[in-house]
Amino acid sequence: MKDQQKAHPQAASQSAATSRSELIFGDSTGDISADLSEDQVLGLLHQSGLNAALLASIARTPMAAKSRKVSIALLRHQRLPRHLSIALLRRLFTFDLVKVALSPVIAPDLKRIAEEQILLRLESLPLGERISLARRSPPRVLEGLLADGDGRVLS
Repeated sequence: MKDQQKAHPQAASQSAATSRSELIFGDSTGDISADLSEDQVLGLLHQSGLNAALLASIARTPMAAKSRKVSIALLRHQRLPRHLSIALLRRLFTFDLVKVALSPVIAPDLKRIAEEQILLRLESLPLGERISLARRSPPRVLEGLLADGDGRVLS
């Protein structure tokens, strides 16, 4: 086998690429395979050379809807289409939105949308979460907490 790989290195690399693409894509439709684990998808998302179609395919999987890690990794990817980024932001929990708003790799317009989502949720947050939010939120959210008027939050 090793002799064949030495004699035909291109064939060996093509077969490795084919098996890798079969692992990623379950069929010929271009959709991501449902057999990939969360760790495999996270490893795939750390690659910067992914195209928008593959990222959109990952975003449509049930794993992206269930896994917070996958959702945040998708948002951190530079090539994820904006309409998918906005949909993912709306599904995140409040403190995940804070992570997104404070992350240096996220585009400024997405940070702004994350801050707006946090501000929309302020009224429904319990006191303890608002206190924690005041300790680690971006300045725009702090302004919203100041406007709230509850002295216990900012004490």
